[in-house]
Amino acid sequence: MVIKIGQVGFEILVLFLLTVVSALRAGPQEVSPSAPHFKECKLEIIGNDWDFGCIPNQSDVPHLYKLKNKSQEVVEITHIRKLCGCSAAFVKDTILFPGDSTELTVTFSSGNYFGPISKAIFIESSDTVCPSQIVSFKATIGYRGPELAFEPFRVDFDTLRTLPAVIKVKVMNTDSQTVSFSLLERGEAYTHLRFLKRNLAPGASAEVEVAVTKTPPAGAFHTSFTLVCKNSKKSRYTIPVQGYFVPVN
Repeated sequence: MVIKIGQVGFEILVLFLLTVVSALRAGPQEVSPSAPHFKECKLEIIGNDWDFGCIPNQSDVPHLYKLKNKSQEVVEITHIRKLCGCSAAFVKDTILFPGDSTELTVTFSSGNYFGPISKAIFIESSDTVCPSQIVSFKATIGYRGPELAFEPFRVDFDTLRTLPAVIKVKVMNTDSQTVSFSLLERGEAYTHLRFLKRNLAPGASAEVEVAVTKTPPAGAFHTSFTLVCKNSKKSRYTIPVQGYFVPVN
């Protein structure tokens, strides 16, 4: 059988064969190490991107990022650089010996923002491979969300002098289908959550009990918890928890 090849097809075939021959003559090539891969970093950021989902205005929502020194050298975190006054960042330990881990707490203040936002924090360290790394977060502010509504959307304990203290949050299904949700991230250890129901039919509601059961830091405290819907949308909702604790002597 004879296969006819046109002029254009013949030229493409020739260029392909010349490329193959050139590659074989050149032999194996080494990969340039000039652009380090993320996995080569001495300081590893575990979960460098976080989605708060829907959050209310005028609220502070924190999130913990875990940092680990996976090298055989001491790594020092030298600077935490923010690009926005709407966020605060605090790292627990700045000197990490081989195998050590620490936590970076980033708190976002939603203020008068409205709609979707995305922010970044730069972590500068003595890591010679990755001297500057980024953690980021995003949120949708002041928006009720596609499936759930909360009353209240922000849990405010005001002034606390005695414990425990409990506030009930009403969770309502505003969708046309049954919604199931779960706890994705809980707050600080001094808080406790009790879910009376996690599956809601359309138009149904349930209560979540938010309690401060252990002694929080003296003065103003801020924490939050994040819920995620178990469906294709995977919608998230972060409910801020705040108050002012006055220790009683």
